[in-house]
Amino acid sequence: MIPTAQWGKCPACRARVAPPPAVVELAGAGVLGVLALRVHPPLVLGAACSLTAAGIVFAVVDARTHRLPDRIVIPTLLVVAVLLATAGLAEHRPAPLVTAVVGGAATFTFYVLLGLVTGGLGFGDAKAGAVCGLVLGWYGWEAVLRGTTIVFVLTALYLLALLRHAVRSFRSRSRGTQRAQEPGEPLRCHTARPQWAVRIQ
Repeated sequence: MIPTAQWGKCPACRARVAPPPAVVELAGAGVLGVLALRVHPPLVLGAACSLTAAGIVFAVVDARTHRLPDRIVIPTLLVVAVLLATAGLAEHRPAPLVTAVVGGAATFTFYVLLGLVTGGLGFGDAKAGAVCGLVLGWYGWEAVLRGTTIVFVLTALYLLALLRHAVRSFRSRSRGTQRAQEPGEPLRCHTARPQWAVRIQ
């Protein structure tokens, strides 16, 4: 459990890396409300709501630690898989269930390969992608492709924000170091390289 005072803050520098708790809760409640109006049958709604609630936790934990632990991702994956499987059997609709399974597997494989090529993704990201692929796959391949594209766009924006924050922090530290030089003292070079954490599950 993350204390409210520490929610959305970097554990190392205490800088805010996620929205305040109230914003997260209101946004989550709004998304869940929209899902309740648009998603049917109830078991599929349960899977979508489980993914949404877990996704909020994924985002905050990932922003704080650059990791997605198995103790969060695996239970979500199991819950979503069981709900969709039950929905497919209860509704006698094997086709959406098949595309959900294949979509989840395809999304997981894609993110694993992307992580091996770029080195910027871990197995936690791939497993979280599999959860998204399961839910999106229920609605067909077009939903999987659209969802993956949206994730890429949002991830790119998030990485740009992190890069901007790192550059501003580096410049601020550099200016502070220069002001700390004693008058007449030879200028010494103080450099700091931003450390980018690689997500390794």
